[in-house]
Amino acid sequence: MENHIPNTEPSMRLEGELNLRGAADLRARLLKALTAGASIVIDARQVTAIDAGIVQVFISARESAVRLGRNFTLIADAGGAVQKTLSQLGVAPMTTDASAAELPAP
Repeated sequence: MENHIPNTEPSMRLEGELNLRGAADLRARLLKALTAGASIVIDARQVTAIDAGIVQVFISARESAVRLGRNFTLIADAGGAVQKTLSQLGVAPMTTDASAAELPAP
């Protein structure tokens, strides 16, 4: 019999350019983690570009996590593509600054 450990935080690493073409897959991965009882930790330090479709996926996942009583953490570099795009779109901060946290190298 398998033991299920609820609220285990997955380590999801994203990299490269993220755009609307990959939004459905990312959304599905995040929903799967949430419905499995996990909190969400996304390491986006290696993301070089994101568009508004991906930002919407992040916002939706964060709202779902809050509703389900789970944590949502988006790790990004302060001057990186994710932070810049969130700022340009006027999205409230939803990231953990990688330079301020003790994190393993991507």
